Amino acid sequence: MARHRKRKSVIFENIITTISTNFINLQPDEIDAEINRALRTISQATRVERSCVVVFSGSADAAQGGSRPATCTHAWSAPEIVAQNRPLDTVSATTWPWLRARLARGEIVNVPLVSALPAEAEVERRVCRAQGIQSFVVIPMTYRGDVVGYLKFDALRTQKTWSDHTIALLKTVGEIFVNALEHKRAQEALQLANLTLEARVRARTQEIERRQRVAEGLRDILVVLNSDRPIGEILDYLVAQACVLLDSSACVLYRVHQEERRILVEASFGLPEPFLAIKSLPLHAWRFLGHGEPGGLNFDRQPYAIADLGPGGLDAFSVVGLVEQDAALAPAVRDWRQATVDHYRALLTVPLVIKEEFYGSLGFYYADSRQFSEEDIRLGMSFGNQAALAIENARLRVQAEQAAILQERSRLARDLHDSVTQLLYSLTLLVEAGRRLARSGDWARVDEALARLSQISQQAFKEMRLLVYELRPLALRRAGLVRALQQRLDTVERRAGIEATLTVDGNVELPARLEEELYHIAQEALNNALKHAAATTITVYILTDERRIAIEIRDDGKGLNLSAASGEGGIGLSSMRERAEKLGGTLTITSVPGQGTTVNVTVSL
Repeated sequence: MARHRKRKSVIFENIITTISTNFINLQPDEIDAEINRALRTISQATRVERSCVVVFSGSADAAQGGSRPATCTHAWSAPEIVAQNRPLDTVSATTWPWLRARLARGEIVNVPLVSALPAEAEVERRVCRAQGIQSFVVIPMTYRGDVVGYLKFDALRTQKTWSDHTIALLKTVGEIFVNALEHKRAQEALQLANLTLEARVRARTQEIERRQRVAEGLRDILVVLNSDRPIGEILDYLVAQACVLLDSSACVLYRVHQEERRILVEASFGLPEPFLAIKSLPLHAWRFLGHGEPGGLNFDRQPYAIADLGPGGLDAFSVVGLVEQDAALAPAVRDWRQATVDHYRALLTVPLVIKEEFYGSLGFYYADSRQFSEEDIRLGMSFGNQAALAIENARLRVQAEQAAILQERSRLARDLHDSVTQLLYSLTLLVEAGRRLARSGDWARVDEALARLSQISQQAFKEMRLLVYELRPLALRRAGLVRALQQRLDTVERRAGIEATLTVDGNVELPARLEEELYHIAQEALNNALKHAAATTITVYILTDERRIAIEIRDDGKGLNLSAASGEGGIGLSSMRERAEKLGGTLTITSVPGQGTTVNVTVSL
């Protein structure tokens, strides 16, 4: 008998050694299957009908009285036990109080005979009878000094006695299992951490990409804002860009017109058909659009984020029946509001404030419910500020244009008075003098008066043609510097009877600002030749290469005294010099009385 027990002990030791070897270098996804195989092997070797692994959750320090929740993670039952559907009850604090208290202290509980349980284990005795258990052993599993679970083996057909040697081997199995489970948990935690980190990296990358798109979009918007496009075109572009960058389904720019007591749709993008026919709404509709309360003339200037426009999402939108029963509500308001509820589920609106004046709002509409982040609201406010800036720029542009018109009118009036009016007055005096000379019979002096009259009328004709040309739209932006100068010579100088030529050496491709300044310098030189030099020929020569551009304007007029002319504002010499200096170039003027004038401007590229 002793030899038989020793042989069985050796066999069981070999089984445990094999189990231990099998757990070496297991992958986390292989551990569960290997524990189940080990339970089956041990149970069959020890001739028990049921075994399980139970793991506690929560902290041992936080639990009181061993009341931590327990979960059966692995179990094996003999086929006949499975067929009989025998229940498996984990050791809880209520159904196994005596046993659970001992497990909490890390004690091994070996019960060869259930009927021999002490009186204080009456609850356990009843549970064992209900499950058909005649003998059982419970081995605590510890990890770093804490009881983290247990192994339980149940004998149901016959009574079973576990020797100290067998229990010691089972305790080793428990250690193998708990180390494997902790390894699996650590690997799963690491994998989860990696997945979380990857998710965070993806989210951060998407956030960076979005911010980059937003920055590029705002940069493009600023380019458009600084252009000369009409305000309507600028606002249409802005709401389209805002719609894309805020991932909204539609975007609308509302203007509150206080004088007319109406809300105007100034620009929109992405609106479906039911909205497009509505261009304005009465002012009282403001509170039904989800944009805040009017509050008299001082509208609420805060952003509004409505995550859900469905029932209960917003008071103004959740009382559809009440609003529809309001006969005083304008049909356009009902249509707009109903279309909003039908097509959208979320709304973000930001105020438009221009110079402390409430102008309106920018509304972003979303087809699905959406939780708006602080960044969404800040970005919406940025677009609202861009829209306000565009509108303010348009206002300033109109004011500048009006001021420019007034300034141009004043200049024309001054030029007419300084040139054409005085010439016409001289013509009137010469005509009167000629008539008196004719009545007196002094025909020689009449001929002189008529010759002088012809000269002055020709000069008046030149002055008028120059003024008419300056009233025309400037061809510089459309055609460039060379064609603009050619058009000037064809339109003014040649029609005034002056032989004018333009020669270009090189490829003239210049920035718009440089072209404009050079054109104004050349124009001033041509004006001087036309008004003051009495020239018959004018030559314009342009030379350009990779390093510089030079423009020379030469006439064969009467020339001028440069020392005397430097103080005369009408000549425009100081204006030409200032423009050349602003470009970092040089301006030289060569003139000899009676031998013409040459103006040369050179600018480095």
